[in-house]
Amino acid sequence: MICFGEDHLKDHKASQLLRDLHWVLESPLLIRKEEFGQESKAVDSVWAGEQIFRHQGWLNSVQENPEILEEYFQKRQTWKVGRYFEQLISFWLIHSPFFNLKAWNLQIFDGHRTLGELDFIFEDRDRAIMLHWESSVKYYLGCCCADGGVEWIGPNARDRLDLKLGKMLDHQSRLSEHPEARKTLEQMDIFELHPEVFLKGYLFYPHSRSGEVHAPLNASRNHLKGYWISSQEINVLSSDPSKRWMILKKPYWLSRAITRDENRLLSFKKLEAFVQNEFLHSAKPLLLAEMMEQESGLFLESTRCFIVSESWPDR
Repeated sequence: MICFGEDHLKDHKASQLLRDLHWVLESPLLIRKEEFGQESKAVDSVWAGEQIFRHQGWLNSVQENPEILEEYFQKRQTWKVGRYFEQLISFWLIHSPFFNLKAWNLQIFDGHRTLGELDFIFEDRDRAIMLHWESSVKYYLGCCCADGGVEWIGPNARDRLDLKLGKMLDHQSRLSEHPEARKTLEQMDIFELHPEVFLKGYLFYPHSRSGEVHAPLNASRNHLKGYWISSQEINVLSSDPSKRWMILKKPYWLSRAITRDENRLLSFKKLEAFVQNEFLHSAKPLLLAEMMEQESGLFLESTRCFIVSESWPDR
């Protein structure tokens, strides 16, 4: 693993970008290609796992000269997690010595009607193939159903893992096969394209029923995990008075939280008051990190938790 030095932590924004770029390459895929068969359009987990090692020299050069990364994002500021994730991928594909980005968010038209967009079209130089990636970063909370099953639902309860996978694997990744898409690609001298789904994120397990909720069968074995509670269960966080918490703000939901600033940390009492006030004005779930103090004086995220309103996931 590449460790970003403490000098970079003096500039919080720069270190955040560096750590999030690292996360895009290093974090495990949310789903496993193996569960869908070799003909699946999911990115191969072995290939994905090799990228952090393949790009170690490149990441070190970005770490040593972060100005190009900072300038790239100064022009592309967003609060949306998905858009931020996509921008990090674009920076990677543009600047990596192993890839050649041909198009990003390529719109496909049928006459005056927009059929959709192709997220990324790029060449993998080592494998000598042209790829079409549909990318997404997602956060799903496991909910027990009345019939004994489990639904994996997003903080926005209209979002579900099964629906998202179906859309990405059966629709979005197939758009490049549409005749109008082929016409557009042929104009770019692209005649053969391999569509894949690049999906990362977290699965959050219910704190109160953690032993009853198992990971989806198609989840990566090493997928990133957290837990979730309702606002009525917040006292479960009070067991250790020494614990400190940090609210994670969008779009910085990717890499583990890290800070030197104790003013950003909340005791349980302050967290409880903050949560009560937030849910008086909004029903949007809150994402927080439990922070552990290191010998260096840094506070590093040890786990993360969603707190949802009492009414969630009513749609």
